[in-house]
Amino acid sequence: LWAALPRLLEACVVVHVTGPGDEARARAVRDALPEAVRARYRAHGYMPDLPVAMVAADLVVARAGASALGEMPAAGVPSILVPGEYEGWSQAPNAEHMQAAGASVMLRNAELPRLGETVLGLLADEERVQRMREAARALARPGAARDIALIVMEAAA
Repeated sequence: LWAALPRLLEACVVVHVTGPGDEARARAVRDALPEAVRARYRAHGYMPDLPVAMVAADLVVARAGASALGEMPAAGVPSILVPGEYEGWSQAPNAEHMQAAGASVMLRNAELPRLGETVLGLLADEERVQRMREAARALARPGAARDIALIVMEAAA
């Protein structure tokens, strides 16, 4: 993201949730930006109102953990998912599922140099972003927690 930031800030506002470990670095990156675009980069170590930001977003770039399968569809937001690759397992199946449904574009870690062009390309294609938004909404399961609770209650009875 930081490598693509100058190009991205010409076209959009970037809300970057880094996690606490990279918060100081993100603030240093922001402080080094030209004043004309500095306010367009909003870095947070943690963001308690993340669901609100997701609903307001035109596009989300995130890892592809299990929560991505619920959060992006619930927010109805298109996404670029970058699956984490770990020893013995990968988040790729989650990203592949979202991509196959038309809700996401998957980029592997090795493809991250293309992040800026991918973001800008999607944002320039309003029809595609709208199709991705609709596909994300179609994946949403807003009653899932209730359904699981009912199954647990049935099993406990």
